This record gives sequence, C-alpha cells and structure tokens, in this order.
Amino acid sequence: MSALAPSAAIERWFMRLAFLSVAITTGGCPFIIPTPGLEARAPTAEVMQTIKPHVTTRTDMLMMLGDPNFRLEDDRYFVYDWTDHKAVAGVGIGYLAYTVALIDLRALAIEFAPDGRVARVKEFKKSASGKGEQEERELWEDIRVWLKAANGTAR
Repeated sequence: MSALAPSAAIERWFMRLAFLSVAITTGGCPFIIPTPGLEARAPTAEVMQTIKPHVTTRTDMLMMLGDPNFRLEDDRYFVYDWTDHKAVAGVGIGYLAYTVALIDLRALAIEFAPDGRVARVKEFKKSASGKGEQEERELWEDIRVWLKAANGTAR
C-alpha cells in the first residue's frame, strides 16, 4: 500500500477539520452510519487463500469468480474490480444534511503463464471518500505499473 502524497494528506486533514468546524459552529449534528457490505463479485477471504501461483488454473479462476471485468493480452491477464462500502458520514443541520460515502476501491489482478496456471496475483486497494475519482485513477495507475513489470514473468 502506498503512502499518501503530502498534498493529499493535507487536503484530507483540512476537509475533516472543516467538516468538524461546520458541525460545531452551526449546531449541526455530525454522524457516521456504518454501511458494511461488499459487492457480490468481491472475492471472499477463502477464495483469496485458494489462489496459488503455479497451481490454480484460468478455469479455476473463472469457476470461482466468473468472468473478469477486464481481459488483457489474449487472456494472459484478468482484472476484477469492486467497491467496498464502509460508511456514510455527514452533518445534519435542521432539515438539511451533507453526506459523503466512505469507500474502498479494490481490484484483483492475475497474470497467467502459457500453461494456463496463475503466475502472479496481486490485490490493490485505495480508500476514498465521495466518488473517489482521483483514487480510482491512482488504483488503475498502480495496476498498469504492475502489469508493465510483468513483462517476461510468465513467458
């Protein structure tokens, strides 16, 4: 997991401070509502433990997780992505409320060897609030770097 860039960390700290300041100075009521749950396509911990390099096959992956969101280079790579919804945070002021979703953007990237067995596997995660557009771009950049580093690994 990569560390936040200093500007992103400062921005998040400032947003939290601003949120609390508005809540306190306006008499608003800050709240957090847990919203546990995963998308149906998120792999369980048991499934993640069964993925073994040089043992698990492409067919096994399709049976466990279904069709991937992305297939690259003639099925050499599968990428599954999903969102974990953690909570909704907000502040209520009278009849109004400002809310923001707290989510984890996740992906599972798998590289297959020419014999159809898993060569490498990596799970990616970025925590986000709101729509998470910047974090989604960062997640896919991390995946691109991992894929680029894979050249020659399975061949």
